[in-house]
Amino acid sequence: MLFRIKDIAHLLQGEIVGKEDAVVDGLGKIQEAKEGSLAFLANPKYENHIYGTKATAVLVRKDFIPSKPVTTTLIKVEDPYLAFSILLDEYYKVISFKKTGVEQPS
Repeated sequence: MLFRIKDIAHLLQGEIVGKEDAVVDGLGKIQEAKEGSLAFLANPKYENHIYGTKATAVLVRKDFIPSKPVTTTLIKVEDPYLAFSILLDEYYKVISFKKTGVEQPS
C-alpha cells in the first residue's frame, strides 16, 4: 500500500522539506531503512544516521537543522515520537478495514 508524503504531512500537520510527491510503502529504523520507507529521528544522538539513510522520508522535529546535506525528504513535526505513533494508529485503521477474498452473496 502506497502513502504520499504530502498526505502524511497533512495528517501530522507537518512541514515538508524535499519531495512532497514522494511515496512510501512501509516504516523502518533510520539506520536500516530502505528506499520506500518512512523513518523518524527524535533522539539527537542518532542524527548521524540521517546523513546516510536510504529512507525516502524521515520525521524530524520542527527545529531540526541538518549540519550536512541530506538526500531524504524531511517531514518536520512537533514531536516525532507522537507523530510516528499517530501514523501507526492510522495505518492499523487502514489495514484492519481492508477486505480480502470473495464475498458470498446472501
